[in-house]
Amino acid sequence: MKTVYFHIGTMKTATTALQEFLPYNADILAKHGFCYPLMSFGLPGKYVNRNAHFSHYRSLEKSKEAKRKEEEYYWRTGFDLIKQMTRDFDNIILSDEILWYRQKK
Repeated sequence: MKTVYFHIGTMKTATTALQEFLPYNADILAKHGFCYPLMSFGLPGKYVNRNAHFSHYRSLEKSKEAKRKEEEYYWRTGFDLIKQMTRDFDNIILSDEILWYRQKK
């Protein structure tokens, strides 16, 4: 069974430390079937190890249609990459503080 883990940490709870630790230990994780993919997509101003940002990315485009297309592009591209990674790994780990702030209330 394939599993995607979403790490949802608030700021100042060592989230950045975790986001640095996981890619640094990629070889050890891979031996145990885990992957922490680097998926920055070139998003401006985003820390490269925040690999789940694509899932809740908000476009700064002005038109609704351009905004929708850009957001959908990052969402689809990110999840397509994850789907490809499940061929080699049983467990994918994603992390980004934005997941905490985008939750519905």
